[in-house]
Amino acid sequence: MLKNGFFIVLITSLLLILLVGCRTGVDNNFAPPEYVYLPEIIPFPTCPDGLEVIDKVAVTDDLVFFSAMFFGDVHGVIRTDLLFSMEIDGTNPELLPNYRPNRPKRTFSSGTISISSMHIDSGGNLWVVESGYFILFGSYANIAENEDIPSIPVLDSFGTCIIRKLDNCGEELMSIDISDILAFDARGFRLSFV
Repeated sequence: MLKNGFFIVLITSLLLILLVGCRTGVDNNFAPPEYVYLPEIIPFPTCPDGLEVIDKVAVTDDLVFFSAMFFGDVHGVIRTDLLFSMEIDGTNPELLPNYRPNRPKRTFSSGTISISSMHIDSGGNLWVVESGYFILFGSYANIAENEDIPSIPVLDSFGTCIIRKLDNCGEELMSIDISDILAFDARGFRLSFV
């Protein structure tokens, strides 16, 4: 044990000596940088009615894409993220006309679809990761009459995770369903980056 500790200290010491020896001389001649980078503030529009949170943002040279949370029924899904675009100066915000959240083929009673990641590739295409969580409820018919606060029985719950390639109008060009290779439990799952 003592022998291993000695070798660890020896190797660490040698690495430190090498790092110090690689250091170049101190340069006292400070030259100002050729460019100074200033932040650019992009004003965001006020959320339209029904939208709660502006979440993911991706920027190209002339457009800003963003997702916003919507509570309400969109193609049978109770809560979903919708995709918008606007000019780089914050003007002309509009819903991507061809974007439709990817509904699962299985039967469900309630669900959410959120965009957990968004990226723009060199061709100007938008890549999004949609994570969904869905529940299939039973009926009140099987609940005892003496229950004060009846709870609706859950018959099934499942999650989805789909990577989608979209054009700048939201039309799907390609999709990869990776739901089956991810572990799913009651907390759901998310793929954070593309």
